[in-house]
Amino acid sequence: NDIEGPQVVAVNLPDGMIDVPVNPYLRILFNESMSDVCATTDPIYLENLTTGENIFGNLVFNSDRTVVEFSMPSGQLLETNTEYRIAGSGFCDLANNIIDYTGGSFTTGNNAVADTTRPSVELFTPFSGANNVPRNAVVELLISERLDATTVTADYFDVHSNTGEGYLNINVELQSDLRTIRLTPVDGLWPANSSLTVYSYGPSSGSNRARDLAGNLMPNNIVTRFSTSTVDNDIEGPQVVAVNLPDGMI
Repeated sequence: NDIEGPQVVAVNLPDGMIDVPVNPYLRILFNESMSDVCATTDPIYLENLTTGENIFGNLVFNSDRTVVEFSMPSGQLLETNTEYRIAGSGFCDLANNIIDYTGGSFTTGNNAVADTTRPSVELFTPFSGANNVPRNAVVELLISERLDATTVTADYFDVHSNTGEGYLNINVELQSDLRTIRLTPVDGLWPANSSLTVYSYGPSSGSNRARDLAGNLMPNNIVTRFSTSTVDNDIEGPQVVAVNLPDGMI
């Protein structure tokens, strides 16, 4: 007998987030599958904490009904510089156990225009084409805007060794700025003397694709390449070896 109500395990807009776009993409993760029937009564909404108005939107479940995605109705936007609370009632699991949900709040930014720009990669490290990279190198991608942390997973990235090891097991972590994605090998070190290719992939749409806070999809086929050395652990900081303007130059 399942007699316990479902629980929310993650929300992509954490409590207190600021400068959220006026067309937010809300994603709520549950600990079990939810019922489609209960979800027909607008169970998730955004409450304007200034006016008390409730904003209802479009809801879509993922395939196993453990994730619900909320998006604004076509043509409707939130108010700028306004605090909203995530709330809901009437959600139930497959055993009809009901959950009433009151989540955190977020504040929109001062841009009254919907964010429809896809995020892009601004920087890679190591840079594409780098050679003699130490095996403990941290691979990072700097993204042009904040991402939805619940959509940045190992399913979206691969690292492939072109010199024999094939696809590598990696950890994928979105850093606290929500813009920096860090990739590290599960066993701690990249293969020695190996040519590595980092790339992203994913379906043309769907919840398995990384998104920004407005739901805009990351592009496919982000690629960078570098080659490793035999150095296991580079633990010494870099040193300045020359400066083109010597001390005291007049």
